[in-house]
Amino acid sequence: MNKIFVPNAIATLTRLFYSSTTTNEYLAMRTAQFYIEDLKLLQDVEAVALAIENQNAFALMSKFKLFDYKAAEKKLKSHSPLLAIPKQT
Repeated sequence: MNKIFVPNAIATLTRLFYSSTTTNEYLAMRTAQFYIEDLKLLQDVEAVALAIENQNAFALMSKFKLFDYKAAEKKLKSHSPLLAIPKQT
């Protein structure tokens, strides 16, 4: 995904998952799947990490790990310690 569109993608996913006016989990998950798998959202993890930090959208990390836990943890953790995904026991 082009760096220019990453902040918009993060904002869109945040609205779809966490806005009180949007309660359609299916739409949010399909959009996330499209962004991650088809548009390669996580390809430029530096831009994704920056957008997540700027928008305080840390809750999206739990959604990203549903698609690719190891890649999300490894890549985003290496770019920003704030985005480290805690290990689950």
